[in-house]
Amino acid sequence: MPKQTTKHTHTVQKEYLKNFAVEENGKYLMWRLDKKTGKKIRLPIDKISVENYFYPQEIEDWLANEIEGTGISAIKKVIEQRSVSNLTPKEKYNIAKWIIVQDLRTREYRNELKQGIEETIALIYRIRFLPQKYPKVDPNELKVMVGEKPLRNLQIAMMIRLQRYTPIIADIYHWSICENNTGKWYYTSDHPVIKDNAYLNSMRKVMNYKHPGSGIGYFSKGVEFHLPLTPDLKLVIRNMEPFDDMLQEIWDAIDKNPRLYSIFWKLYPHDLLKQLKSEKYNSKYENILYYNEMITGLSNRFILSIDENFQIAEQLLKRSPDYKKENRKRWKIN
Repeated sequence: MPKQTTKHTHTVQKEYLKNFAVEENGKYLMWRLDKKTGKKIRLPIDKISVENYFYPQEIEDWLANEIEGTGISAIKKVIEQRSVSNLTPKEKYNIAKWIIVQDLRTREYRNELKQGIEETIALIYRIRFLPQKYPKVDPNELKVMVGEKPLRNLQIAMMIRLQRYTPIIADIYHWSICENNTGKWYYTSDHPVIKDNAYLNSMRKVMNYKHPGSGIGYFSKGVEFHLPLTPDLKLVIRNMEPFDDMLQEIWDAIDKNPRLYSIFWKLYPHDLLKQLKSEKYNSKYENILYYNEMITGLSNRFILSIDENFQIAEQLLKRSPDYKKENRKRWKIN
């Protein structure tokens, strides 16, 4: 007898969502805020981040057999020990692989793909890149639509292809955990992996770029992966290249003018680097505020929490109502 096709496919793993839920009578319940409507509701995790036939059955099986079990097992070890230093190289590899796939398996990522492709095609028409035999199109009237099936196929291909880069995240980037003792919980969402980038954000401030913004690709200089593990614990994985580059520039300057050693050396952010390179550090309220705004803005539609306090999300959405829209502009391709 053929295996029954899974109808209700989860875009965020249920075992991960358990970490933000409260068990009552054998059910795991958590709160969900709908950015679009503002409605808050308490639901069992079986009904959260679920779409019908979002992946084909072979991908459901691949996720269950190759990604979810080993990844969540290593994540639970981090939660139980509140440490990343005891992870084996294989466990780090499994978490990094889980993070890549979780980042790519959501509706939010499919929407990013859709807009990226449509923006690129529109740009090709606008700059008259195609040969003249193709009909000219008024850029103001141009509408490009990409179907769901090719988007799904591309999304699946990315989930599988980008596995090859797992060792870079597992072995080269710096891993740490951030403990939240503020009394304000970390949110999670229908797109729980957040890519931030303090290096790019410093340039965005100069350019008056609206917060929040993505840290771009997995290998962008200074990219940071933030994954809330529980309401009071977050995993942070960082590319440390900007600090290495800054240090090299300082040493080059000192080499040219040794008498200015003390001045140049004070320019290097020693205290910040010491904190970021530590295995564990504590969040302050402003860190929770910043992160919860990030995950609110970069989610597709739903914010998730252990309790019904979504004040940070609601305030951000009031200031920036565009984040309520699933079709909000995610890309600016010039």
